[in-house]
Formats: sequence, structure tokens, C-alpha cells
Amino acid sequence: MQAGYEKEMQDEQKERLSAVAVVERAMRKKLKKKEGETFSDKEYDKVIRLFGAAKGRSGGDDALSLGESLDDLTVLSKFKNLETLSLPRNGLSDLAPLSKHKKLIYLDLRHNEIEDLSPLAEISTLIYLYLQGNRVKEPGSLGKLDNLSYLTLVDNPVAKDRKEKLRKALPNTRIFF
Repeated sequence: MQAGYEKEMQDEQKERLSAVAVVERAMRKKLKKKEGETFSDKEYDKVIRLFGAAKGRSGGDDALSLGESLDDLTVLSKFKNLETLSLPRNGLSDLAPLSKHKKLIYLDLRHNEIEDLSPLAEISTLIYLYLQGNRVKEPGSLGKLDNLSYLTLVDNPVAKDRKEKLRKALPNTRIFF
């Protein structure tokens, strides 16, 4: 039984497009551009909301729905004005590329493989942060996020003393463990 599941997962990995291909496909679809046509910085700058593989997410000139999983965040560097980013269940672990997104307000990274939250400490604009179902043990770096109103760390292996320390650092934040 386990061997069948592992083969299925390997096949899925082979079929997955690269992060660049996923973004380019979504941009082509949104802007109705043909293969080979390039995108201007202005076109990327219009996108302030980006959604991953979630079905039913779309809407507006400022939104981009990828329709597929994104396993590498470096491709997001082209989107200078992102305020909303929703990438649950993408297998993400490296958040370093997000540290440059200084306009992010809403960040949904539920059910990924995230352990290190330190890159998020540099995004002082964050108000909503969803990190349920990751591998976070040490959330202390989030204590610098004074604007954070809502934080969920449910289903993460955070020790009781770390929870209390974070609550003290963010007294005005609704935190769920």
C-alpha cells in the first residue's frame, strides 16, 4: 500500500510545473498573451493579490490565480506590490524570498513544511498570518510584528513556554495555537 502511495507522489512531482512556468501560464491566461510574448514590470505591478492552487479564487484586475501549486517563492520577486498571498498546501519550506515583500498584509501559508519564520519578521505590514499545520517550533521572530492582528499556529509543535513568550510580545494580537 505504501509503495503505491509513494509512486503516486513521485508521478505528481514529475507532472508539477516549475514555479516560473506556473506564474507565466497564469499571467498569459489573465492577460490573454500568446506563448513567447513577454510581460512588462507594469503588468506584474498591477497584481496585488495572488492565490495558489485554490479553486474558485479569482476576481479583479489586481488578482492572479495560479491554479497550481507553487513550490518556490523566488519567482514572486517580480510582484512588487503584493498585499495578499495565499499559498496553502504547496510544500513550501523556504520563506526567505518573502522578506522583500514589504506591502504584504494578508499571508496564508497553511499546511506547508515551514519551520523558520525569521524572514517574516521583516514584513512589518502583516496583519493576518495563517500558519496552521506547519513545522514551526520557534515563533519568537514574529514578536516584532506590531501590526499583526490575527495569527494562527494551530497544529504546529510550539512549546508552551514559546507560546507564552509570543503572547507577551504581541499582546494585541489574537493568537491561536
